[in-house]
Amino acid sequence: MKLYVHIPFCHAKCAYCDFYSTPRREWMEAFVDAAIGEWGERSAGLSEPVDTLYFGGGTPSSLPAELLRRLLEALPTENLREATIEANPEDVTDDWVRFISGETPFRRVSMGVQSFCDDELVTVGRRHSAARAAEAIDCLRRGGIDNLSCDLIYGLPGQTAGSWRRSLERLISFRPEHISAYLLSYEPGTRLDAMRRKGTVTEADDDMAEAMYEALCDMTRMAGYVHYEISNFALPGCEAVHNSAYWDNSPYIGLGPGAHSFDGFRRSFNPSSLKDYIAAGGRGFG
Repeated sequence: MKLYVHIPFCHAKCAYCDFYSTPRREWMEAFVDAAIGEWGERSAGLSEPVDTLYFGGGTPSSLPAELLRRLLEALPTENLREATIEANPEDVTDDWVRFISGETPFRRVSMGVQSFCDDELVTVGRRHSAARAAEAIDCLRRGGIDNLSCDLIYGLPGQTAGSWRRSLERLISFRPEHISAYLLSYEPGTRLDAMRRKGTVTEADDDMAEAMYEALCDMTRMAGYVHYEISNFALPGCEAVHNSAYWDNSPYIGLGPGAHSFDGFRRSFNPSSLKDYIAAGGRGFG
């Protein structure tokens, strides 16, 4: 059984993001209580053990250490094949890495870099710079994280074939064990889609997107990465165990507002409302 926990907090909303999140940090403690309540209800009678754990969001790295610790204490963390936590570069400090590597089961960190070009990062509302992303990678390595996944986005406003290749070259030079790269999508209701409709940004055309994807495939292959999913590339033996389950009909439980679950036959999802989730104590969802 795979367990996903949606941490619905972000410092700020990126222009392209349509995942459920909120900046309401004052609700973090109540959220943790509700997530513990949801797990208590949904784990009753579970027929198979949890073997992978994934904290996504939102921005899990924005959750204070004491709350993250309390949540983990209520979840199954023994005998995991893989435990992953997502992070943003601005949250990655020596103290955070020491905590993650020394006091939690997380041995895999998935970090949203998105680009190594500052102007592209600014356009889509990312809070870090290219230099800060590089510093965060160095920090994770110094702290002993040896299973690192980094995300990039292609088709960003103002991005060229050359700037895309430079971002790829820069990331590959760090040799992360895993690379995820996604074509930018303009989701309804996002700031980025509003910018596109106003004409302040232009969507990459199909030819440009195809050329960028071909460069991605070629450059990662030449660097020794295995292209094992549409958007995922890994050094041999470093394929994501948890994420791969979404492709082979393995059952998974999703905790938190907006999280999805699959029991092997039926798909379900929690309403995207932190207020309602907290009021219900996490019970009656899924």
